[in-house]
Amino acid sequence: MPRRPIVLFATSPEHGDSNVHMAVISSLLEKHGDEIEIHLTSQSTLRDRSPPTVTFHPLPWKSIVDNWPDKFDPSRPHLNSMEFVFSPAGFLGSMWGCTKLQRFIHAESPEEYIETAQSAVHLFNTLKPDLVVVGFLAEAVVDAAIKTGQNYIRLSPNTLREVAAGAQGLRAFLWPCAGTGYPFPIPWYLIPLNIINLLFVPIWLFIFDSNFRAKNKARNAAGFSGPMPIFQKSHAPTICMSTPSIDYPAIIPQNVFPCGPIIQASRPLEQVDRDLYDWVMSRPTILICFGSHYPLDEGYGHEVFNAIRLLLDTRKDVQVLWKLRKWTSYDIYTDPVGDRLRVTDWLTANPSAIMATGNVICVVNHGGSNSYHEALFTGIPQVIVSSWYDCHDFAVRAEWLGIGKWGNRAASPRASYRELYKAVLEVIGLTANATYALQILDRAMDISEVAQGRRSAVVTKHGPIVGALDGRKREGRDVAAEVIMEYLAVRK
Repeated sequence: MPRRPIVLFATSPEHGDSNVHMAVISSLLEKHGDEIEIHLTSQSTLRDRSPPTVTFHPLPWKSIVDNWPDKFDPSRPHLNSMEFVFSPAGFLGSMWGCTKLQRFIHAESPEEYIETAQSAVHLFNTLKPDLVVVGFLAEAVVDAAIKTGQNYIRLSPNTLREVAAGAQGLRAFLWPCAGTGYPFPIPWYLIPLNIINLLFVPIWLFIFDSNFRAKNKARNAAGFSGPMPIFQKSHAPTICMSTPSIDYPAIIPQNVFPCGPIIQASRPLEQVDRDLYDWVMSRPTILICFGSHYPLDEGYGHEVFNAIRLLLDTRKDVQVLWKLRKWTSYDIYTDPVGDRLRVTDWLTANPSAIMATGNVICVVNHGGSNSYHEALFTGIPQVIVSSWYDCHDFAVRAEWLGIGKWGNRAASPRASYRELYKAVLEVIGLTANATYALQILDRAMDISEVAQGRRSAVVTKHGPIVGALDGRKREGRDVAAEVIMEYLAVRK
């Protein structure tokens, strides 16, 4: 029997990066499991999420959360990773966020980075994969692939703005810089500030960021040439989550494959948690879910709760499911709202399974790419409460598309209960039949059908113009899987 091609997935353990890998792996196993051999490498903690038919290879690789205690002042236990990276939207907020971003996503020391890269080189030489699919945060693995001449594809949970900015030329200055929260299209009076924000990023990293420069120097000394891979011009194929007709107008390079939302396959909620399913189906439900690594301190938690209490008092016919991870211990007194509020620190089902019930009328999320695209794909209006960098930009996208509201524009990076209450009420309406709320719902459904491939659309700077139904539903994970299989066939 001939040897099956080996595809090695390499991702950081963070859910924001690894979820798209797990989604694509599940599609490949379902549709091409007999044709290829799938392997996965990451920090050992990701082994538990690896499918049983996938061979797992641990790398000396720390997650962002694991890196944290070793790198910052242990005398300040209240300073967790989320609080460090918090930055307000705006001109100065974007610059402040930029100064912290590399220390957050690459908190490892130069020595730890080199150890990961060299371990990846050893794995490539031992396993001899036909293709490596590399995650957005796995820069050390890209270094290893470049050094060894290993074929690789980038698989990113991000959008065209992050993966194709270099192909835009001067048009890139007309996209809002990460972290600014500037509206799109950018008003003429903000364009000079946007240009300054964009130029600040490389100036800060290459001239002023000592951690970044030390890592680059160590890389070069260890035989990994050039700047960090994210700043190298690459012709490697790159898969991202964008649907071009509902994204900012862009030039799409030949090596970039926007596949639409790449969402994990989920069992129906009624099969995973029957009790929760019955409760969700009992009333129109607002889902509040701030991501896997987003603990709220007591002040932030009570701002959100006070907004919930006002919403439940205003709309007696709705209920709220709130996934709340707390930073330090504190109490949320739910007695005044009764059984119309459920608070849990963990959901047994994927949020997408809860959204798929059809009884969720609004999703309140933190603006992470996965959360944003899950709500977009299922056609549920969303309110984004953003606390850092690119999360502000997804709030802008939601308003540009007309599918939601920014829930903390004034209060970012934290939240104000009055502002959050007002934003959610605009999305769900004072009554179930409120005209404006129905318009947002209709728009969210139209946009979701474009993301699913069921409708066409023409993108303009003022938003997409949606056409008629003309196609069959497709999943972004399946599209990404076919890109990988086609690339494998070409490289044989």
